[in-house]
Amino acid sequence: MTIRQFSGGGGGGGTAFAVSAVAASGATQGAAAAITSNVTVIITGGSGTGVILTASLPWCDVRNRSGAVAYIYPPAGEQMEGTAGINLPVALPSGSNVIVARDTSPTNPTWRT
Repeated sequence: MTIRQFSGGGGGGGTAFAVSAVAASGATQGAAAAITSNVTVIITGGSGTGVILTASLPWCDVRNRSGAVAYIYPPAGEQMEGTAGINLPVALPSGSNVIVARDTSPTNPTWRT
């Protein structure tokens, strides 16, 4: 599935972004399901399972439709804004979404909301 983001001006241009569906898995950063596209919908997953961001994506829109709280992990050695340290996840309640962007200016890259 593909969506398009159009700029103003009516020129019809735009950038296509892939949308992927993923099942949250694993209860640790190493076992979490990989996010591979800028727009990701978590469609299934048990409580405490998660997904992990990919450093090659500069931003990601994560939507949780799994029916359970899902955890979003940063790539290894990185940090999620608002967490107490490197490699720790943030919780995303079911029915919620968050847009995160990778900030490479700190010593350890940080994903900001």
